[in-house]
Amino acid sequence: MKKEHHEINVELRPTGGGDPHTLTIGFDGPAGGKKRATELFAITFLRFLPAEFAEKYEWAYYDDLRHSEEGRRAMDFLRKWKWNMASAKADGQTLKGRIFLTTLEPLLDALKKGNAAFFSGLSKAMRILQQQERRSSLHKWLFDYAMENCWENKHTPAQLNEEFVSKFHKMTNKKLHEKLHQLGIPHKDEPRGKASPNYNAFLNLPPKRRQAG
Repeated sequence: MKKEHHEINVELRPTGGGDPHTLTIGFDGPAGGKKRATELFAITFLRFLPAEFAEKYEWAYYDDLRHSEEGRRAMDFLRKWKWNMASAKADGQTLKGRIFLTTLEPLLDALKKGNAAFFSGLSKAMRILQQQERRSSLHKWLFDYAMENCWENKHTPAQLNEEFVSKFHKMTNKKLHEKLHQLGIPHKDEPRGKASPNYNAFLNLPPKRRQAG
């Protein structure tokens, strides 16, 4: 499997105010590496995000397992396992040694403790990921797309549909436009559409809403 070079731009805003700083992270990895890095950023900083966004991303990432601690651990394990396997394959190697054992730690711990809830969650996580790979989960794809583009207005709904979404999910431009508003995904205005709200990036993530009054 051929390796690709990926870059993620992360905009950091000082807590006390001031000019933002953009950090560019570059790395080499298999196809889909940028998506995995985006997932890790989102999950790592999930507790710092606006609650509304965090809940939506959790739903897209964990699906029906989001309310189960063991189910979430199982999903994290499976996603990490698949990523490490793909990375090793991109290097022309097999997953082995310390990385292999570290990746297996949650599974071995569950075996040691007889943790049936973990294995139940693992079975569900496998089905969820298989379904997402077949239908390329639209909600999660849109969240990842927004973060990979520093939460900036890059495309109109029509452009986004033509260039990306239509390749894996069939829907009208109007329905996609409604979905973008529903999820809070930034986008450019259509020529005759209403102006979209402005978005500021913070760790590639949406800002907290200001309370009225």
